[in-house]
Amino acid sequence: MEQHYSEINACGVARGIMADWPRDFLYCPKCGGFPVSTREYVYTFHKLKCLTCDNGFEVISQFEREREKLVWGEYWSIEHRFRTNDIYDLLVLAYSETTRIIDLSFVPRVCLDFDSLGKNGVAAVIDLAAIPSQGKINLYRDGLTRDKSEVVDCYKRANFLFGDVKESKGWLMDVLYCAECLGKKEFALSELYKFVDYLKQRRPNNKNIEAKIRQQLQILRDKKYLEFTTRGNYRLLR
Repeated sequence: MEQHYSEINACGVARGIMADWPRDFLYCPKCGGFPVSTREYVYTFHKLKCLTCDNGFEVISQFEREREKLVWGEYWSIEHRFRTNDIYDLLVLAYSETTRIIDLSFVPRVCLDFDSLGKNGVAAVIDLAAIPSQGKINLYRDGLTRDKSEVVDCYKRANFLFGDVKESKGWLMDVLYCAECLGKKEFALSELYKFVDYLKQRRPNNKNIEAKIRQQLQILRDKKYLEFTTRGNYRLLR
């Protein structure tokens, strides 16, 4: 399985992923179980199910030029699914003009936040670029396949980090993304405050951005993802 992703012709993915493809090449990110089975085909994605742990997830295909903005489905439908807790892990598959798979990544359901969705006409859009690295688990990219045990490990860490966060999950991911954008292990609170304008665009209903940033840093500290070094200074631990 692990050496053949780049050899799969993705024409069928654009038209609707062939039923045999998941069974032959894909494992579950939650438990590493193999194989998975096709449950049903809905619009642009397949719903799949792990035969080992019963975990459900969806496969969504996208053209490489659109890989940062993922059209998930009709906005009203996605909204209803969030309300009824009918959300699955996403397997995002990007293919090139030459119909080769160039990227295969998991986005765990705990990293999906309705308030973070964009809207393009009637479509719900996920800004993949704004999801922190902990929420995008890469299986395959540019000819390199990630070890399955590492993928399962990353899935567990994502669930630990975001799984029990309810009301402020989108905020936690946004602040973590901003911290990652700094590109260093140690940073100051004043550096995160430089993202206030960006966060205002993401969360226009919140009028106290700085306090929200500090709150999310406290959550990340409690989860031992970072530590406070001195007043107003932090160090990422992972």
